[in-house]
Amino acid sequence: MKKVLLSLTLIILLISCQDEITVILQKEPGSITGQIRPKGIGTVVSLYQGPKISEVNADDEGYFKFSDVSVGTYTLRANAPKYGTQEIRNVQVDDGQGTDLGLLYLYRYPAPLLFASPADGSTNISVTSTRLIIFYFDQMMDLESLRDAFSISPAVAGLSIQAGSQRPPYSSYFDYYVEGTFKSGTQYTFTLDSKAETISGDTMEFSYSSTFETEHFELLEFSPLANLEGNQPLRLRFSNQADALLLSENLTIEPDIKIYVEDLSRFSNNIYVYPILSWIPDTVFTITISSNFHDIDGNTLQNDTSFVVTSQPLKVRSTLPYDNQHFVPTDQIIDIRMNNIVDESTFLDAFSIEPAINWNLITEIYGGMTDFRLVPDSLSSNTLYSVTIDTLLMDYYGKPLGETFTFSFMTK
Repeated sequence: MKKVLLSLTLIILLISCQDEITVILQKEPGSITGQIRPKGIGTVVSLYQGPKISEVNADDEGYFKFSDVSVGTYTLRANAPKYGTQEIRNVQVDDGQGTDLGLLYLYRYPAPLLFASPADGSTNISVTSTRLIIFYFDQMMDLESLRDAFSISPAVAGLSIQAGSQRPPYSSYFDYYVEGTFKSGTQYTFTLDSKAETISGDTMEFSYSSTFETEHFELLEFSPLANLEGNQPLRLRFSNQADALLLSENLTIEPDIKIYVEDLSRFSNNIYVYPILSWIPDTVFTITISSNFHDIDGNTLQNDTSFVVTSQPLKVRSTLPYDNQHFVPTDQIIDIRMNNIVDESTFLDAFSIEPAINWNLITEIYGGMTDFRLVPDSLSSNTLYSVTIDTLLMDYYGKPLGETFTFSFMTK
């Protein structure tokens, strides 16, 4: 009886073992595929499961494939000469399945450098930035080694390298910035040598270099601060600080009017251009700045720079009383403000009021605008007055009012 039981137990164990062996044999290998960008840079892709277990070269189009990969979890690393490493962890391969990682991008940044600005090949970089060059690392760097590893050509006056806001733990990077006096229209090449160290003593994978060009000295923007009327200024904004007196010597206006300039470039690279009297109303002005004009560093404009602006036509800017005003006092002075300098003699012909009153005229000119103040002997109470200024009115330059202007008011 014991022999029978022993034989039965052995049979059961053998069957159990056979089942387990069958399950293992049914697990089929899978694959890992992907594509590297940029392509054709000689990328080597390595597969790890603890130690490195396989390595392939991406083809000319950037494609790579690992075949016959056993079921499991892997780490994949891709690198190319003078490019940073791209690492993807927890790559899962299932039974007989293909895992496609899609596009993987390599950047010209050696770990632990994540990014540098300006990027290689950048142009039109503003020299007014207080932090023109910035490095972003995924680890805190030793600041002294960073300074020793940095070089730039041509030399920059007042060069300094400082730690930025040091984002972690709130973000994933540490930033360091380079300050100095950079010149317009200049090509710079900076290098961060691989001897730059993290605070733990790790060095960069390789040295990193970038070439960029600062913006040429140029006119960035022109605009009136308000409507171009009276002697409202025209604002010119340049890419670097410049001298206003030099601008006045290199600026022409057509049609010609006398101007003066105000220099605010020490604050915002702005220079204001004012007409000494006023802008000619309803006129297209062509303004040209000679290529001889230069910034404080001696960088000239690349070409003569021209632009056009149009002034406002002659018009009534405001009145007092305003149109349809009621309960106007009977001793109210009637004020009519024009948006340019007006020939007073033409105002006398162009102005009328109904019902008629006796009045004295006071004329004031300020800001390139004319203010007519009519002082009546008295206004009748509870009376609707209507004021008309017709197109006989002309400005200092002989241009008429574009259309008849009327307004009315009611006295108390």
